[in-house]
Amino acid sequence: MGSVTLAELRHGLRRWLAPAVAVVLGVAFLTATLAMRSTLNATVERFAAAQVAGADAVVSPPGKSSSTTGLTADQLQTVRQLPGVTQVDVEQSATTTVRGPDGAPLDVVARTVDPDQVVLLSGRTPAGPGQVVLSESAASALGATTGSVVTVGGAPGRAESRQVAGIVRVPGSTGVAVVIGTSGELTRWSGTTAYDALLVRAGGDQAATADRLRAALGSGVTVRTADAEIAARVDRLVVGISQITMFFAVFAIVAIFVSALVIANTFQILLAQRSRQLALLRCVGASRRQVTRSVVGEAVVLGLLASAVGVAVGLAPVAALAAVSDTVQLVQLPIESLRVSALELLVPVAVGLTVTVLAALQPARRASRVAPLAALRPELSGPAQTRASRLRLLAGGTTGALGFTGLLVSALRGEALPAVLCGVLSFLGVVLVAPVVVPLLARGLGRVARVAGVPGELATDNTVRNPRRTAATSTALLVGITLMATMLVGAQTSRAAIADAVDSQYALDVSLDAKGQAVAPALVERVERIDGIERTARLRAGKVSVGGARAAREQTVLGLPSDATAVLRDPSVVTAAAPGTVLVDELTAADLGIGDGDPVRLGPVTLTARVTDRSLDAFVVTAQDLARIAPDAPVAAMWLRLSPGADAGQVVGAVQRATAGTEVEVGGSAGARAELDSLVNLMLAVVTGLLGVAVVIALVGVANTLGLSVLERRRETALLRALGLTRRQVRRTLAIEALLVALVAAVLGTALGVLYGWAGTRALLGTYAAGAVPQLPWLLLTAVVLAAAACGLLASWAPGRRAARTSPVAALAAD
Repeated sequence: MGSVTLAELRHGLRRWLAPAVAVVLGVAFLTATLAMRSTLNATVERFAAAQVAGADAVVSPPGKSSSTTGLTADQLQTVRQLPGVTQVDVEQSATTTVRGPDGAPLDVVARTVDPDQVVLLSGRTPAGPGQVVLSESAASALGATTGSVVTVGGAPGRAESRQVAGIVRVPGSTGVAVVIGTSGELTRWSGTTAYDALLVRAGGDQAATADRLRAALGSGVTVRTADAEIAARVDRLVVGISQITMFFAVFAIVAIFVSALVIANTFQILLAQRSRQLALLRCVGASRRQVTRSVVGEAVVLGLLASAVGVAVGLAPVAALAAVSDTVQLVQLPIESLRVSALELLVPVAVGLTVTVLAALQPARRASRVAPLAALRPELSGPAQTRASRLRLLAGGTTGALGFTGLLVSALRGEALPAVLCGVLSFLGVVLVAPVVVPLLARGLGRVARVAGVPGELATDNTVRNPRRTAATSTALLVGITLMATMLVGAQTSRAAIADAVDSQYALDVSLDAKGQAVAPALVERVERIDGIERTARLRAGKVSVGGARAAREQTVLGLPSDATAVLRDPSVVTAAAPGTVLVDELTAADLGIGDGDPVRLGPVTLTARVTDRSLDAFVVTAQDLARIAPDAPVAAMWLRLSPGADAGQVVGAVQRATAGTEVEVGGSAGARAELDSLVNLMLAVVTGLLGVAVVIALVGVANTLGLSVLERRRETALLRALGLTRRQVRRTLAIEALLVALVAAVLGTALGVLYGWAGTRALLGTYAAGAVPQLPWLLLTAVVLAAAACGLLASWAPGRRAARTSPVAALAAD
């Protein structure tokens, strides 16, 4: 039987192309995921080892490697005086301010970094006297280059003018603004005297050194050997890598699942076409076991060959990423080389082989049941089963009902994990009832297709003739489209829900606050002329004595003009402010002993308190009441609302440059909102690209099904040609058939995606999305449906040409 297997593979390469491509893509995805995980782990280990290089033991704050309190100077001195200690290096970080050449301030992270651990982009390192080294993010934000003069240190008396000696990339801090300095410089710039870690060299046994340090420092610190510290740092750093790996693994599973559907469908069709050949084998003495073994043997050979190719295809992009790691960084660390173990190469091969064999088992069992007398029949294949079993429908209906019910309940409760499990269960129910649902949808869409005449009628009949085949073909495409629609709806709904939450907590796009002092009129005019600002409001403020039941203190009181609510994203933040009332946040009210409805004396005026759960930086009253409280209150604040589509980063940067050199503080949520939108768009682009792999596999399955059905219906097509059907009509029939399958998957997948997208958002965000309704990106969803239709038509091109070339005489001749 082995010779038969090899012969089938040699003579049916075209038939085996689709399942082979499906296996290759699925295995490649899994291989790339495992290889990337191994490569990143090796990168992290090298990075952690470089940080601790040369040390015998590491001292850090209790329970963590760094802390806001950190280690003290006394502890550092104790370690340095310990017998046998030859050198102590410190790791230190703090927050400070750097002003660029134009005076614009930037909050940065000041760090002590070994020059050997950075990538020099320009200039030199380490810095010399009167110089400083900046990360590329800090230099870009400040508009600084090598040789520029910047001012480091935010507190009065700590600011130092420094020349930029070099610009570097700091591994582990990509995208973070960093200024590099010595421990003494960090103390001067920020005022901090705490240390994140002490790297101790003693020139002896690591364990003995750690024991001496523990004895000298007591239980208030964590002491590890260098090897243990490297392992601990790797564990912390690989948390993000594990999340990334899990993220990609999900899509690898999706790709493999779709591959299994394509493989099972292909084997089912191929074996149906070879029913006469298998029956002849039975006639000449082949047993059922031998027939099954033959089919499984074909699956084994196919799985091994395709999996091997898939491993090679999966390793290629990871190797390419490692080759360009000097310019492309992942998880903020440069990748030096591809690292992959033998096990990580064998696992994808085993998965590909297992999936292929399992997908072929049911068709193989069905093939072994072919009666020997079937070889005497003139048909190329036996009649297809047209009705799904009642047991399958019952199981699918029950599973789907339980899954959708659990999904809705979990979503309303905000329980993410149960929602995911119920979502998988509900989709399984959809797959089980697909042989009934898909033909019904295809028949409904076929009514429109019948306007195309005979090709439309034939395509509709062919689509519903074999429900299981049509369902299996559309299900593969359904998986990808459902997930795409889920991500589109989920991203849009999440963006709206989070934006509402941000608006309610941070209703202002941009705010300028002079802390009760006057804002210069020239500055007000400069800000109002900045492009990208739609509305502005000038607010007067003054400091007055405020008395409560518990305490009294001087408090800033803000006067709310009539045009202020038009600037806010959520006007309800200040709707409680009315004539005769003062708006106070809960924290301030608790400190002063003020309750809702209590009389509060503000200077010469007594107003009624309205306590709000919104965060406020000042007491808020109407502009008219402020005129009574502080008649000479200057314009001390501005509220700005950005224009639709404005670049928040550019606008905020322009405002910061306009206020540079003043005591005006710039705040607001525009930057956070823009960062959120950017993150959502990036994630959506990545997920869409990854799901595209599953869609490609599914389209390969559609093309394969159509191509094999052309061979299966060869005599039927020849008869139609003999009765007058033209070649163009044959091609049109196949195109409409593919279009119906694609549209059924698109319509059903979009409907499921809307439900899953909303439920997923509701489950993941919980109370933040309590009132969320599905936000439908109609343009993108329409694009998905149109793309599915276009891909279906593309998948029908080659099978349509093959069918159109069928010779009526040759096809009707007896085999």
